[in-house]
Amino acid sequence: MGSRRKKRMGSLAAESRSHARTRWFVAGAVSIAALVVVGWFARTTMRRDVNDGAASRPSLSPASSSQPRPESATLYTDADVNNAANRLFAAVNPGLPENAYFPPFAKAKISWVIEQRKTGRLSFILLKNVADAGLSFEAMMASARPEGKPVILISRPRFIEFLSDGGLGGASFTRQQRNDFTLSLVHEVVHLENPGISSETTLQSHLIEEQRAWREVDINVVREFQRLKQPMNVRFTDADNAIRACRDTLPCEPLKTILLPTENSRF
Repeated sequence: MGSRRKKRMGSLAAESRSHARTRWFVAGAVSIAALVVVGWFARTTMRRDVNDGAASRPSLSPASSSQPRPESATLYTDADVNNAANRLFAAVNPGLPENAYFPPFAKAKISWVIEQRKTGRLSFILLKNVADAGLSFEAMMASARPEGKPVILISRPRFIEFLSDGGLGGASFTRQQRNDFTLSLVHEVVHLENPGISSETTLQSHLIEEQRAWREVDINVVREFQRLKQPMNVRFTDADNAIRACRDTLPCEPLKTILLPTENSRF
């Protein structure tokens, strides 16, 4: 067990060094190995569900498989993916006129991300070997505070699957992509605002924290998007239906039922 742990930590540390050269994902030095010890808060906010209309198109589908298909690693270069990430991050800037419909809650959280990234206090990491980090393939984003510094990780295989609707090769992003990416970033910020995030190390504590974050994002952003008839992944609307069934109170068993499969895969 000790030798496997050292090997995993060494591999992740090497991956961290390679990504320190990318412009968008890493805003400062960070040890991935330390994050394995701390524990990621992994989410599947942008999973393609079988009920998602876009899921019928040929693409990687973590809803049907828990492992990335081999071709996902070779279809696009790191430059392709990094360029798409830079453009997508810029596209969800709340200061843009086309994003004026973002509710204040979302604008505040994304603005925080922009400011923290600009000053080097928040790191973004694009991770290829998600299995080495203890993340399931379904996890799109994760966050942690190693040594008190906020870090957001983006799974490269899942991000490529997410970009199948647009964004790669200079293609335009869809409105839903921008909305889903915004919702997921806001979700991560809500987690990072919890000072006890690093201590949530059991299945039960993760479920409590996940329900809290989903409820916050749902009440403050998802419902406003719904009111404006903005497109978003069915997972967000399913979670909203569950939270409404619980009359916006936690714990919420219907929401727990949605989240439990992913959380079980981590424990």
